[in-house]
Amino acid sequence: MQHDGTVNCWGNDESGQATPLVSTASRVAAGGYHTCALREDGTVGCWGGNDHDQAVPPAGAFTQVTAGWNHSCAVRQDGTLACWGFDGQGQATPPDGTFTQVSAGTSHVCALQQNGTLACWGADGDGRTSPPGGVFSQVSTGGSHACAVREDGTLACWGADGDGQATPPAGTFRQLSAGDGHTCGQRTDGGVVCWGRDDVGQSSVPNGPYSLRRVGAGVEFT
Repeated sequence: MQHDGTVNCWGNDESGQATPLVSTASRVAAGGYHTCALREDGTVGCWGGNDHDQAVPPAGAFTQVTAGWNHSCAVRQDGTLACWGFDGQGQATPPDGTFTQVSAGTSHVCALQQNGTLACWGADGDGRTSPPGGVFSQVSTGGSHACAVREDGTLACWGADGDGQATPPAGTFRQLSAGDGHTCGQRTDGGVVCWGRDDVGQSSVPNGPYSLRRVGAGVEFT
């Protein structure tokens, strides 16, 4: 997404996921084979793979949208959640309550409640839907794990840890982004560190400093 809000996509386009149907947006979220965008008026538009209706968002106005493998979720303006698409593990059936942020993984979802506590649902292998207690400022859901920034800036991760993706480093952080089998975080001093799977260099950080944001199952350094 460009500074003027123009949406550009590239890469694999076999399901039309890289051919945007929304011209301008305030946020874009890339899923498995579909993409969703939050328009300036708060409505959501999606395109690409639609075998489970993951590209058919509900009507209404939202403040944030996230795209998982073949499902999507969004925070309504009143703080309640809406999810759509594949629901085989309950990932498209959100809990009641009010939330400030939601993050969809491959088959599970985690969200930040308005009181700062976490709620997760969907596939529960490796304890990925059993978040720790406490108050948090951000959560990011990966392939089969999730991580969150505590109120004091330290990190907590849970779920699959076969590649060390759920074993965060010490220190304090501003934000983080969980990928398929790795995680990256921006420290409070501006530095970026990644941990977990590194078979294609996804955890090897180039010289910075950088800020980061989640893009699909990976991260983008800016």
